[in-house]
Amino acid sequence: MDSTPDISILVCTYNRAPELRRTLTKLGELEIPSGIRWDILVVDNGSKDDTKDVVTSFKGRLPVRYALEPRPGKSYALNLGVSLCNAPMIMMTDDDVDVESNWMLELHRAALAHPETDFFGGKIVPRWEEPPPEWMARHSGDLLVGLTVNFTLGDEEAILKAGGNTFLGANSAYRKKTLTEMGGYREDLGPHGAVMGFHEESEYIARLLAAGYTGLYLPQMLVHHRNPPQRTTQRYLLRWLVGCGKSDVLTGVIHPATPNLLGAPRYLWRQLILSAIHYAAGLMTRHTDRAWLKATFAMAKAWGAIQQFRELNRKGNPQPG
Repeated sequence: MDSTPDISILVCTYNRAPELRRTLTKLGELEIPSGIRWDILVVDNGSKDDTKDVVTSFKGRLPVRYALEPRPGKSYALNLGVSLCNAPMIMMTDDDVDVESNWMLELHRAALAHPETDFFGGKIVPRWEEPPPEWMARHSGDLLVGLTVNFTLGDEEAILKAGGNTFLGANSAYRKKTLTEMGGYREDLGPHGAVMGFHEESEYIARLLAAGYTGLYLPQMLVHHRNPPQRTTQRYLLRWLVGCGKSDVLTGVIHPATPNLLGAPRYLWRQLILSAIHYAAGLMTRHTDRAWLKATFAMAKAWGAIQQFRELNRKGNPQPG
């Protein structure tokens, strides 16, 4: 009898054993479509905590497998995970997410109804473990959608359009055939251990759309992203934005230019100084307006981009990509 699963769930994790336990517990509450074989693959990206023990503790309760990718970088873990999943459909989520019980049902329904569609993504709603500051709550649905992981394209199914929004890795699904044909995730993008990095998923989806693959948004394929208190601080916001700035350089969103100053385009130093002045002024207004946040974005992203250009120059590769 064929034991190959019909659907695999891929979870990449790093040093979040308690969070992973919560995620696996919610996956154990899934409603499984009738006749569907499924499994979960957890790829450990070199954790130093008891991640492996957590996964092992679910064996017998869940069809869960464990794999180790010791090279730091989520994209390394994703690429290993995809190679180890044999199911024709791979659902992806993160180790700090609670899935709704109908998560797999909605994906299975849509995949049968739209055999021409290559990949899918759903809505993500933030789950605050403590009330966030007012400035974060106020802008969670616009300026801070990435930080708070608050993603929606509305309440109706919609075809994903090139050049627009892309699905988030916390709630996405791909036909294995599509992933095999497209090839791997860029391994210079995304988080690397404790170092923040981004765009590994958005860059991948942009490549898919450019190559003619189709994506479908499923509003009922819903998950909740857990936002702990440490994620709601100004310090975390700054770190997050610096990581975005670095990733924007690597993907070409922030372009190299001359003249240079101290290993980075001079216009970025100017942007850093001017936005820092606006940021400092905004601190006096208790951080409640969009102007302060926009200055924060400009300042921190500029600093991240400067760091990335300087690193590329030290490596003798001033052009990203």
